[in-house]
Amino acid sequence: MAVVVFAGSPAVAIGGFLVVGLGVPVVAPLGLSAAGRLAPAGQVDDGAARINLFNYAGTLVGGAIIGGVAVATSLRIGFVVPLLFAVGLLLLAPAFARTGTGTSNPSGPRIAADSRCST
Repeated sequence: MAVVVFAGSPAVAIGGFLVVGLGVPVVAPLGLSAAGRLAPAGQVDDGAARINLFNYAGTLVGGAIIGGVAVATSLRIGFVVPLLFAVGLLLLAPAFARTGTGTSNPSGPRIAADSRCST
């Protein structure tokens, strides 16, 4: 997003959006994975539902905030908002690292010989 914000031409900004488009789509699956890993046994579905709820709400509210800032100032300043959120995401990411003390199995589920899943 920094490339988009500081781009000197539309072509550079489009290139910045290309880079964002290549990197941002992994955030939601990684968030769901972290929620499943950190959730207590039997509550993985609840964690995934909460992540999706905030994902959808963030999409709606984020678009409105970016648009409101862009209308009040400029589109370039409007794209500073997701840049700040991306920086915040990077700063908070270590909080979701595996600690080895959770109730889930860090190596993932094992498939038994009779095709049942076990942890």
